[in-house]
Amino acid sequence: MGAYLKGKNHEHTTNNNNTKNKVVHLTGIVLGTSIFNKILFILNSKTLRFVYISLGNNEEDLWEICRSDFKKLMKKKSTNPTTYIIDKLQQDDKIMKLCCSFVEKIGSSNLNSNNFAFDLIFGTNFQKKVWRQLENVSTGTTATYKDISKEINCPRAYRAVGTACGANKLALLIPCHRIVNSKENTSGLNYRWGSDIKVRLVFISHLNNNNNKKNNTKSRNKVLTLIMLDEYPVHKACIDGDLPLLKELLLDVQDKKKIKQILKSEDNDQRTPIHWAISYKHLYAVEALIRKFNQVDLDIDDLYDGSGWNPFHVACSVGDLNIVKLLFNTLDNKPNVNQQTKYNRVTGLHLVASKNNIELASYLITVLKASVSIKDAKGQIPLHRACCVPNSINMVKLLCDHQSPINLKDTVDGWTPLHHALAEGNVAVAILLVTEYDADYKTIRDKDDKLPVDVSCNDTVRQEFLANVE
Repeated sequence: MGAYLKGKNHEHTTNNNNTKNKVVHLTGIVLGTSIFNKILFILNSKTLRFVYISLGNNEEDLWEICRSDFKKLMKKKSTNPTTYIIDKLQQDDKIMKLCCSFVEKIGSSNLNSNNFAFDLIFGTNFQKKVWRQLENVSTGTTATYKDISKEINCPRAYRAVGTACGANKLALLIPCHRIVNSKENTSGLNYRWGSDIKVRLVFISHLNNNNNKKNNTKSRNKVLTLIMLDEYPVHKACIDGDLPLLKELLLDVQDKKKIKQILKSEDNDQRTPIHWAISYKHLYAVEALIRKFNQVDLDIDDLYDGSGWNPFHVACSVGDLNIVKLLFNTLDNKPNVNQQTKYNRVTGLHLVASKNNIELASYLITVLKASVSIKDAKGQIPLHRACCVPNSINMVKLLCDHQSPINLKDTVDGWTPLHHALAEGNVAVAILLVTEYDADYKTIRDKDDKLPVDVSCNDTVRQEFLANVE
């Protein structure tokens, strides 16, 4: 139940029981913002009503979480079972304009259900009751979980209110970011999409609120106080690259037990200080932290964040060669270059191949001897990922020249790298795989008994490919 159909622009949930299903067509698009990296929108293709909004740093991770959420929704028993078909946006000016308008209004009082209609397809009846109440928390203000529980006439259910906020599938539109434990306590800055994002959203929306600008200085100062009180000052110093503060909080500490405690401390995103220093590419902060790691003989391979990534994975994802070199050249306990993430089981090389970072990939393979053959949770090796990326011919050459398997099938669809290249329209890569590396395009078939050419994204790609390999 909830299996997704493959294809370049097509996601599909299917219900495997014998009940006749209602079919709902949805459209998805990922946009960038200035407040956080990426935002994923899923809308009803017919009504243009939002059904799912999520925030994150990585588009692939956003889609992966989305798939998981819809699968869980499909598993729930219902008298009206529904099949959801999600198409990634191709050309639809109405949807694009609507989503762009949404992004422009982030932090504004105009970001509400009057301007952006939505349907609550997720959640229990209680959670939907909470979410509806959250709409009444106006822009530029905050409320507590206890406030909301009282408003819905369940005064003792404030913990359940917190759970409902954490289950929200319509980021920003249902303003769970405005809900805190108490007006003076930053532990209420827990947020499904990251506490740092919550802080920025509260602050920006407060500044954009005309009432606050004109005559609510006291309320504004309350919010500023809430933001300035930071539960994780070392993490904040690493995010900002604030070396003087980092020196005061950590670098001058000599007690080894205390040093290890700080280095291993996790914030609300389950990230340690070095995760953040690497994520924001603060080289000198990373260098300073490494000295403390060496002082207490701590291994970064064991430090996983909430996504199951250790600091080396973060360095590969942000693509900073200097930081990767620093980790391997100065840490006493060298990172394992082939260490896999906890959940998706990808290596650093998988991440680098996905970003088409040829310089870093070359360093990992030629200097650090990273394996090109390790499979992730989908049974994919780095070459599968490289073949999905536009203009990746040099990356594909690098991987193949270092003995990457060419015809390996993944475990999701039984696709080889060639299947992926043709499905994504990377015809130059597809031709290269066949003409220079003898990829099998005549006999190897996927789980649906399709040859690589059968999954070509369009006839033009198919014809160009065949014209060059036959």
